[in-house]
Amino acid sequence: MSIFRSVPISLWNKTIKGLGKDEKIIFLYLYLNKHSHYSGLYSISIPLIAHETDLTNDEVGKAIGSLVEKGLIGYDNSNEIIWIKDMLKIQYELKGGLTENQLKGICNHIESEDSSKLIDEFNLYYGYLLDKIKVGEK
Repeated sequence: MSIFRSVPISLWNKTIKGLGKDEKIIFLYLYLNKHSHYSGLYSISIPLIAHETDLTNDEVGKAIGSLVEKGLIGYDNSNEIIWIKDMLKIQYELKGGLTENQLKGICNHIESEDSSKLIDEFNLYYGYLLDKIKVGEK
């Protein structure tokens, strides 16, 4: 668990500004909450999100559904796993790369979530980045 996340100012205009109120709350919560992982892929339940954001389960479910439709996140309801699609890319770009320990952490983390359909999507989406990191390029 990290004690902070890097969030570029451009994320507001590029992604968040055009979202509805509940979508903004949920997107920022998913990005910044204490349960999140820098890969953007992690386990979290709708009731927990509702509890921590003071929204109802229904409001959270609708906001997540809308964010999925807009292509900003993936959600595996049966395994309660969320994936913020550009989170790893943003962390990678803001920090000028990832350390070997961070790469190992991502690989270990993905293995722990291996029952989700989102793992294959994550690997397809980030294959190029993970390959660059493996050979030490930035």
